[in-house]
Amino acid sequence: MNRKIFFFDIDGTIIGDSRKLRQANQDAILQLKEKGHLIFICTGRAPVSIDNVLWEAGFTGIIASAGSFIYIGKEKIYENYIEKELLRQTLQMFEENDIYPTLETEKAMYQHTQSAAMFLQTGLSHLKDNLEMLRRFEDLRKTFVTVPLDQFDIDTTPVPKLSYMARDPEKFEKCRPFLEEHYHIVTFDRFKSKYAHGELIQKNCTKGDAVRFLCDYYDIPISESYGFGDSMNDYEMLLTCGNSYACTESPDTLKAAADGEFLPPDLDGIALLLGQLNL
Repeated sequence: MNRKIFFFDIDGTIIGDSRKLRQANQDAILQLKEKGHLIFICTGRAPVSIDNVLWEAGFTGIIASAGSFIYIGKEKIYENYIEKELLRQTLQMFEENDIYPTLETEKAMYQHTQSAAMFLQTGLSHLKDNLEMLRRFEDLRKTFVTVPLDQFDIDTTPVPKLSYMARDPEKFEKCRPFLEEHYHIVTFDRFKSKYAHGELIQKNCTKGDAVRFLCDYYDIPISESYGFGDSMNDYEMLLTCGNSYACTESPDTLKAAADGEFLPPDLDGIALLLGQLNL
C-alpha cells in the first residue's frame, strides 16, 4: 500500500454550522490514519483560534494561518511571516482608506475596534431571526483570543496573515493594485454584508505551498495527496493536491478547480465521500 497524505480544511469542510466535528466525519478521517496514511488539518485559522478538541482529535498535524505555520503533533516545524516593511505599508494604506484590519498572529488576534463592531453587527443582523445560529455565532466569536489593535507592536510581534473589513468597498478597490502585487486576496462574505470583507495571504506561503512542503518532508508524491476544502483560501491547496474535492456549497470557481464534491459537514459529507473513495 502506498502511503497517502490528506489535507482537511476546518470551517465548511469538517465543521459546519453546528460548530462541531461530527463523529462520523472524525471516525472516517481517523480510519485513514489507522491504515497508515497521514492526516492534516489545513486551515486559514490562526493557531490560537483552533479549538483544543481539534488539537486533540488525533490528526498527524495542523497547517494554520493558510500555510504560515506547520505543526506535527504540537511541534512547530515551519513558520513564515509578512516582511515588516510590507506590513507597515499595508497598515498605513488601510488607515488612510478606512480599512479595518485584524492581525492574525500565532498567540492572539489584534483587531481594530471598527472591525470588531462591524463583524458583530453584521452577524447579529443576519442571524437575528435564527436563535440557534445566533448562539453558535456567539460561541464562535468567543473562541477568538482578541486584543485591541492599539496594543500591537510591529517590532516585537510577527504577523503571518491579516483579514480586513471596509465600510466602503470602493476604497478597498483603490488599494487592490498594491495588495495584489504582494498578497493573495481572498474575498468572502459569509453573512452577505454590504462591507468589503476578506483576508490577505502571503504569495509565497499558501495552503498549496504547505502541501508541497509536507509532501517533500515525508517523501510522498503529490499524486498521493488529497485536499478537501470549501472556500477560496483553499484554492491553491486544491490546485496543488493530486486529488481534490470541494464542498457542494463552495464558490463555482473552487468547484471548477476540484476533481469532485462532498456534501456539507453537518450532512457527514466527508464521511460519505471517504466511504465512496474506499482509500
